Amino acid sequence: MVVYVIDFSKASPGNPLNPLGAPVRDYLWEQLAAAKSSSQVTSVILTGGARNFSAGADISEFDGISSNSKNALSLIDIVQEIENFPKPIVAAMTGVALGGGLEVALACHYRIATATKQTLMGLPEVNVGVVPGAGGTQRLPRLIGMGNALNYILTAQFMTAKQAMQYGLVDALVEVDGNVLETAQKWATWAELMPLEDRRVSNRTVPDAPQAQKLAQAAAQKLPAPHQGGLVQHCALQAILAAATAPSFEVGMQIEKEQFMTALQSNQGKARRHAFFAVRKAQKPVAQVSSQVAKQHPLLQRNVSRVKVAVIGAGTMGSGIAMVLLQAGFQVVLVDIAKPALDKGLQHIHTIVKGFVAKQKMTPAMAEKLLSQQLLSTQKLQDLTDVQLVVEAVVERMHIKKSIFKTLDQVTAPNSILLSNTSTLDIDEMASVLSPQRQTTFAGWHFFSPAHVMKLVEIVKGKATSTEIVALLQMLTKRICKLGVVVGNCDGFCGNRLLRPYGRESGMILAEGGASTPLQVDKALMKFGMAMGVFTMGDLAGNDIEYNIRRERGWVRDPKTQVVGPNRPTRYSEMADDLVAKLGRVGQKAGKVRIISFVILQQQCCWN
Repeated sequence: MVVYVIDFSKASPGNPLNPLGAPVRDYLWEQLAAAKSSSQVTSVILTGGARNFSAGADISEFDGISSNSKNALSLIDIVQEIENFPKPIVAAMTGVALGGGLEVALACHYRIATATKQTLMGLPEVNVGVVPGAGGTQRLPRLIGMGNALNYILTAQFMTAKQAMQYGLVDALVEVDGNVLETAQKWATWAELMPLEDRRVSNRTVPDAPQAQKLAQAAAQKLPAPHQGGLVQHCALQAILAAATAPSFEVGMQIEKEQFMTALQSNQGKARRHAFFAVRKAQKPVAQVSSQVAKQHPLLQRNVSRVKVAVIGAGTMGSGIAMVLLQAGFQVVLVDIAKPALDKGLQHIHTIVKGFVAKQKMTPAMAEKLLSQQLLSTQKLQDLTDVQLVVEAVVERMHIKKSIFKTLDQVTAPNSILLSNTSTLDIDEMASVLSPQRQTTFAGWHFFSPAHVMKLVEIVKGKATSTEIVALLQMLTKRICKLGVVVGNCDGFCGNRLLRPYGRESGMILAEGGASTPLQVDKALMKFGMAMGVFTMGDLAGNDIEYNIRRERGWVRDPKTQVVGPNRPTRYSEMADDLVAKLGRVGQKAGKVRIISFVILQQQCCWN
């Protein structure tokens, strides 16, 4: 009587996530064959080792799959072998069980998991442009119900071990100090005495099958249309629906395969995988040696509650950046020389925090601590003598920024890192007012508005910026739960160079298009697939930001002399300039009524 333990982490010793690539699949197949053929083996335990069960399939293999593929051994073969195994198989789950990893666990006859916060389960395949393809869309609804399966698969959310236990996905939990293998062995020994047929998930029915169509329709209404970026989710929805409506499990599996191939081969699927790998590449440190040096910096220590940082400029962007740093645990000094602006910025942070509490993203106790102990303010740059990092986020005027950095170079500690949140201006010109040594620790750190919501942050490397500082900013950006992308120092960097023609041509449609309104243009852009229209984006971020950039470039007409800027492009409309300079319509932060009619260039436009 032997309980045979298959630890498939042995097939991928260099990767703690245990991706289910060909070597791991081959190992599993060989080990299952050995367990099946041995007369002494009476049950089996599957484990991914002490750290993780498995984070899923090897995504790099996806582009080699086709509907006519004759792969020697697929993950479908593995899960079918597990589920149909003549001896009970128990999954001993630690860490993550995601994608194909969870599909392997679903095929097991029993599932035991550790009850730690690190234990997470889910089928997030839609994030990489595919549908769960090894029975996940068919087995998960049979275990936790179609409603729950739709929610987790279509949103790519993870569930905790305790949630999985409540749903019936997991059969037993092991406490933090327990031994999951020891518990799994007890279950395996007990399972040897029990019938296996009712433990094969494919033999079960979906518990909420009568409501399947209604649940699917409700889920579909929350998804973007297939042609607007929602194709992969709609493929997944059809596969999940088949679990409840197909005449047999085998037919459901065939539908899953068809939907998997549709998503895999679609342009949207390819784009999602491209984005996935691009994000991973962007987050790789610029140099390993530099990363090791940067890790020792106080900004990256586990407890940063006593580490003080500062944000200069209490506008929408500055207060948003301050909020991000507060959430990361830092003490934050918000700076603005104008008392009304400083008060407004502090109020903005208070409003954000209240919203987090209302949405239960933050407890009242956490909010009180953040606002009373972590948040500080001042109107004087001279008060920043003990900060580790300063982020400048004032108006996009080069002479103002250079004046600030010249003062900061004198008043802050020599090891304090100085950064600019500029969206377009020359980092090297700003650095020219700093001492030579300080220039090596100076860079751009450009957030996108609203900073506490948007994930992207551009890390702008100047000609003197050291690799240690770039590596530090990469890790710090990840620490504050943002996606950092290293870019070169050029006009507009990356994001705004992409947005410039997009915004310019949208404006020209209003100037040249007769009856077109901003609302119509934005609706057309969103119908095309953009997440937000260009005018809605300007209203949210602030129309004055782009106006100040155009003024800095020498494009706008001087409000006093009426002289046109010397660098204005040939194709240009003053409509957006007049919106800010003449009407003061800078966006939501102005707090004005948003619907207004006016005549510019002898054309009537309705700005919403």
